[in-house]
Amino acid sequence: MHLGAHDGELEFAVPAPTRSIAGHLVAFSGDNQLWVRFSPPNMCYPADDENEMTSLIKKLTADEIVFKVVMKDDDWVETTLRKPQEKLESLPGHSVRFVSCSAPVWKLGLQLERRALNLSYGEPSSRLHQ
Repeated sequence: MHLGAHDGELEFAVPAPTRSIAGHLVAFSGDNQLWVRFSPPNMCYPADDENEMTSLIKKLTADEIVFKVVMKDDDWVETTLRKPQEKLESLPGHSVRFVSCSAPVWKLGLQLERRALNLSYGEPSSRLHQ
């Protein structure tokens, strides 16, 4: 676990479970804004206030919501949070990656793949198969 403060800004990080590619769940403040994120690139989401940040952390750690990152080729398009059971929308030429706090990406990808065969889910890390 990491806890740090500098110039009035706060950051704390908690390691995700070993099998998850989330790396760490991080909550931090910056320029009067609150954020939650996972370690992989482009997995950051703003919180409106402390209550929403607390709610997001609870939902992320319970896998009630997951990060959804949309890419077009190697270019980032958007990041949002969604419930794993929500209907997927396919965008031609785009790939979608879902990352939960505790589930390995390949397990979450298999669950979502049943609902939308046209989406790519990112490559599972080789450490997930150990």
